[in-house]
Amino acid sequence: MNSTRIIAGLVFFVLTIPALPPIFFPLFEPYTFGKMELFEIAVELMALVFAFSVKHRGALVPVLMDRLVIAVGMLCGVAALATLVSVDITQSFWGSSARGDGLFPLLHFALFFFVLRAAFTHNMMLSALRFSVGASLFTAWYGVAQWFALPLVSDPMGEIFSTIGNPAFFAAYLAMHIFCALYLARGETRANWHILWYTIAVFEVVVAVLANSAAVTTGLMLGLLVAAYPYAKERWGGRSITLAAGGSVLCIAGAFLFFANPILDRTTTQSRLFVWKHSIGVIAERPFIGHGAQQFSVPVAHTGETFDKPHNIFLELLVSYGIAGLMAYLFMWYAAERSVHRIFSEQKDRFLFWGLGVSYVMFLFFFFEVFATALLFFFLLALLGAQAQEAVPLRPFTFVPTGGVVVCVFILFAIFHYQPLFTAYFSNRLFTHAAATGTLDNSLKTEALRYDSFNRPFVENAIALFEREKKRGSERGL
Repeated sequence: MNSTRIIAGLVFFVLTIPALPPIFFPLFEPYTFGKMELFEIAVELMALVFAFSVKHRGALVPVLMDRLVIAVGMLCGVAALATLVSVDITQSFWGSSARGDGLFPLLHFALFFFVLRAAFTHNMMLSALRFSVGASLFTAWYGVAQWFALPLVSDPMGEIFSTIGNPAFFAAYLAMHIFCALYLARGETRANWHILWYTIAVFEVVVAVLANSAAVTTGLMLGLLVAAYPYAKERWGGRSITLAAGGSVLCIAGAFLFFANPILDRTTTQSRLFVWKHSIGVIAERPFIGHGAQQFSVPVAHTGETFDKPHNIFLELLVSYGIAGLMAYLFMWYAAERSVHRIFSEQKDRFLFWGLGVSYVMFLFFFFEVFATALLFFFLLALLGAQAQEAVPLRPFTFVPTGGVVVCVFILFAIFHYQPLFTAYFSNRLFTHAAATGTLDNSLKTEALRYDSFNRPFVENAIALFEREKKRGSERGL
């Protein structure tokens, strides 16, 4: 069997995961947890096939010396150290299914990036990128179906979140793919495909706006302005800078006006400002190495919510991994920018990727990484690296390494995946039963909380929320 084809098949499968509807995951938090588990198992398979197939270990040296690989490794190293000194090592290691944080998920994103970086050529990465854009197109149509409130997919609250599970994260996922589609269009020589990529980009812009996220829409507009700068300069010369600056102001103002309420009057904005202020004090307690992932919790009185993240990627990194973590993260972005500058000679390609970066950072300034966006982010890092060097040669995959992979997969599943899946399965049954009967079944509750695994904190929070709402309902009835 061809090892590269096996890895490629797994990569294509991984890129499909964000587009899978929740019906495929009869688990607690189907939009996030089941997808993260599936991703982790697939990445472990990729890594094992790659490890058993490398012809010469020396061929890995150029890959390991790549600046992007070093940057990702530094971030993982800081995260590992912060986890070891965390107040709750278990929780910091596992992270949470809804957020995709924690050392364990981060290591899988890093493995995904490394295998792609080492095993894929630039043309293979482009094929995978085309497939990912196709997956995003499916999610966009799914979102349109929700907008029209079609049966089986419509949301009772009228929100558009497609297969991603949250409107803002859905919009961010589309925004990243919009720039990917534009990049594919620029490199396309076939006229029909050239038109197709541009059509997909325009369609996904419309759907992203319909998802109704001010931060993502504003970031997308700014990013598209950055991407359009070389074209404006080519057309209007020096005046393009003034036009770009004026256009940026109009985009920001237009985005905020489009989303009804003034920004400072929005409940979500007030909550964020409160949480940001609180996070400064948390950072000051352990500024250098942080508290570890999932060690942040702030109740917001005027909404009744409890924020488990600062909803700002930079503050989150400082809380979780301290100054060391933030520096490692910024170095990763610097390495990516240097790769863009080195690889692309055309200004139009450079500004397209810089525009993607601007759009994504704008999203992260008000939110945080989730599975769907982090997956594409690490994929794009690998895309940049794959243009720099040749792929590592792999030997054919024979019977002996197949047996080794099977044994390793079984061991990894027993150690890392059985307990989280057990928890998620019984949690789903617990809350399905609770929704139907109005009571929590004690036997199902016991099973759902049997293991201190990946999803337990969210299960406990969901139980507490259910009991609180039930108590309020009883009080109103009296």
